[in-house]
Amino acid sequence: MVRKKKSDIVKVGAGAPLVPDYMQDADVPTGLEELKHFVKPPRMKIVQKQAGETLLSQFSVGDVILVPQMSMVAEMGRDSRGKPTGEMEPFLIVPVFFYPEWCTWNPIAARGTLPAIRERSLDPNSIIARKSRDSKLRQEACPDIDDATMRHTEHLNYVVFLVDHALGGQPVIMSFSRGEHGAGARWGSIISARKAPLYGGVYAVSTGPRSNAKGDWYGYDVANPPPEVHSPWVDAEMFETLKKVHLDLAQLHKDQLLRTDYEDADAEAVESVENEDKM
Repeated sequence: MVRKKKSDIVKVGAGAPLVPDYMQDADVPTGLEELKHFVKPPRMKIVQKQAGETLLSQFSVGDVILVPQMSMVAEMGRDSRGKPTGEMEPFLIVPVFFYPEWCTWNPIAARGTLPAIRERSLDPNSIIARKSRDSKLRQEACPDIDDATMRHTEHLNYVVFLVDHALGGQPVIMSFSRGEHGAGARWGSIISARKAPLYGGVYAVSTGPRSNAKGDWYGYDVANPPPEVHSPWVDAEMFETLKKVHLDLAQLHKDQLLRTDYEDADAEAVESVENEDKM
């Protein structure tokens, strides 16, 4: 389990310390102009058994980490032999923005010669998006490799803040696709059922085992927090702070400057494990 000293706990927020008075002169160049051209928050990732040796030497199956920082978010429970128990002490998050994206993935056999993602789109009416929703069109022959298929995939992306966590104070991405697409859609239903702004709700997250005829993996389980653990709502001050973050992210998305990095999600429970017929 994650063990944090009280002094390590950081309240959810916009993540930036107060700017000193001497830096608040509007005429002083900020040096941030170029950074606004592209925003790529770190992504939350569940360590799967298919992960490479480097990752598994640092973390265990079922752990939740941030990439590319390789920082621990939450540890999977272990039994006396060090095996994953399938149970995790939940951690808390606030979603501040949601957006879908559609990607065409090259086959794993092409890795090293072709980019993992062949094409991507934020347009729900794009060819990729339409193909991703049709089970007959979702897989397509790769023109570069004989007997290999590309895959058109819908990714459900939530930008979230960790609550009362040492890694809080920065936006991170939780992405759901393929075998976990249904879990992402169910969370959307939970959020919608509250009938309140997205960025005002607190949710509890853990990871749990999944399996089907093609394999087994770990996925996110998102639920309303138990009342004895945390209120399901942020306070009034934080609500106003996250409202601004939401609006900033919405503008970045509109300008197509918000990007999720999926590149290391290639062979980890996304090619071999599917649940797409339920999309």
